[in-house]
Amino acid sequence: MIRTSLTYPSLSQTPLLMGGEYRLVGGNLGAALIMTLLLKVYIWPLIALIIHIVLVQMAKKEPDMRIIYMQYAKQGDRYEPWTEADPAAGFRPIVLVRTKDLL
Repeated sequence: MIRTSLTYPSLSQTPLLMGGEYRLVGGNLGAALIMTLLLKVYIWPLIALIIHIVLVQMAKKEPDMRIIYMQYAKQGDRYEPWTEADPAAGFRPIVLVRTKDLL
């Protein structure tokens, strides 16, 4: 008989803070505190509330939005099929030789 154990969906889901992704919401709260308490911009809590509502709506559709975006941000702007040799970075060009396969 195969052993089975209960799995809880909350262990594999993205952690949320007040309905939004915790890092983005934490940054929004931090910015609101700094802007309000240190810089005396008293309209900022209203702006932070609007940003929070947007973050919550985005997290409802896709909780892993930031992670997915960051994966796309790492990709290059265009595809380059041929590599370029860069001796300063330590890359050597691939040279075909008749007696050997590749150097």
